[in-house]
Amino acid sequence: MTSETSPSGPTESDVKPDRVGNYIVCFLDLLGQKEKLEDWAELLPDGKPSPTFIQGMNKTVYTIQNFYEWFRIYFDALKNKTVFNQQTVTSMGTKEQECYQRQMDFQLGVERFSDSFVFYAPLGNARGELMALPIYLILGACCIVMSQALAGEVPLRGGIHIAPGVKISKLPEPNFYGPALAGAYRLESEDAQYPRIVVSQKVWNFTRYTPPESTGCPWVDQGRLNVLRACQNLLCEDGWSDRKHIVDWLGSGSQQRFGSLVKPEILRKCHDFVAKELEQCKGVKLAGRYRILYQYILDSLSNWGMQFTQDNTNTESLGDGE
Repeated sequence: MTSETSPSGPTESDVKPDRVGNYIVCFLDLLGQKEKLEDWAELLPDGKPSPTFIQGMNKTVYTIQNFYEWFRIYFDALKNKTVFNQQTVTSMGTKEQECYQRQMDFQLGVERFSDSFVFYAPLGNARGELMALPIYLILGACCIVMSQALAGEVPLRGGIHIAPGVKISKLPEPNFYGPALAGAYRLESEDAQYPRIVVSQKVWNFTRYTPPESTGCPWVDQGRLNVLRACQNLLCEDGWSDRKHIVDWLGSGSQQRFGSLVKPEILRKCHDFVAKELEQCKGVKLAGRYRILYQYILDSLSNWGMQFTQDNTNTESLGDGE
């Protein structure tokens, strides 16, 4: 085979510099979908789906479709109404407006395989300035969809990491790849272990110890620091289990920011579903994992003005959860 006909290897031009950078990546796995797929695993001999087939298909497809919609809608909603907006854009000077708009110059990336989702966003804009807002939006959307998913009887497990990544444009569709994705996947598959979202040490440190370089606009610099402080309040150490760093989806920080989006009825359904799963668990290992989740819920609902008894025989709402 001559050099003219042999396939060439990758060149430097295959990966564009503007596609490479630091990203926050969230890998989420919807649990229990494999069992639900069994309801529509086989067609009837004549090729027509049975009512059971249709019901099972609708349940699983609906879950996958709507989970993506939930995450995207909440991500966008928080971007439009964020802790960053402490001064109206119209009252800024021209330089500040341009600097502010650069901090909003990103989109949510989404990829899916089977019942797993990858949500990601860049942490640098076109000028190389650090953007803190993508971290807040990923964490905030995770807080909300965790309660929505459990209320819908769809437990999930996840991992969030910050590291370099790249969008590979020469594949049929843009595909995200790199250490950021590998780290998030490892956290979900190895560290999470029960329905929770584990964040890496890099995420934890980033929200606490990394002072952003100046953008040249003091108000925007302060806004980024405000965002990072808000991120800190959406995380905690898992004192119910192994003290890993996790998204504190029922914590006081989540309630203060997202209380108007998560209604008391949603939280009641979360509690009731986890209590039911704990009661029906087969095997010591699985029961232990749901017991940890159940205790987290019991201990955290007071942040939302709600209280449940340990045996799930009585519930009392002490407030409206907003």
